Amino acid sequence: NLYISQPAYRDYPIVGVTWQQANDYCEWRSNRVMERILVLKKDKPRMVIPSKIIYRLPTQTEWESVAKAGYLEKTQSKLNKKHPDCNKGNFKQNTTENDNSTTAPVYQYWPNNYGVFNILGNVAEMTSENGVAKGGSWKQLEENVSVDKNFAYQKAENWVGFRCICEVTY
Repeated sequence: NLYISQPAYRDYPIVGVTWQQANDYCEWRSNRVMERILVLKKDKPRMVIPSKIIYRLPTQTEWESVAKAGYLEKTQSKLNKKHPDCNKGNFKQNTTENDNSTTAPVYQYWPNNYGVFNILGNVAEMTSENGVAKGGSWKQLEENVSVDKNFAYQKAENWVGFRCICEVTY
């Protein structure tokens, strides 16, 4: 009940929002950033500043491209040597109904080659297509999740969140 308002959860992913709310947030964020850019243009006219910044949900293809990046060689070597039995993402740990899995802080697991954390596991991520999420969540077993698999949702869920894509135009 306190997930959104409790400061202890500030580093956790946002869940329990609808696809429309996620899109509204992306639009709101785009507008706030563009307001800041207008101030910068006025205060620092010679500074190279983007002409437009848009935040949005990723397409399925964009999401899959980032998810397929894998780990940096150094990170993969460290995982193999020092943490061979460690979970690589936040997934359901057993098949019992009483599994106490839940979301984890966004920086708890290792980032991929692009520096993206929790691309698989933790919370499934909405795509630009309403009702389609990618990446699985803490409610799925790791063996039931793959980059290509889609997860359907109809409404706000405690296992579905979103990640914004930022498009910058100069």
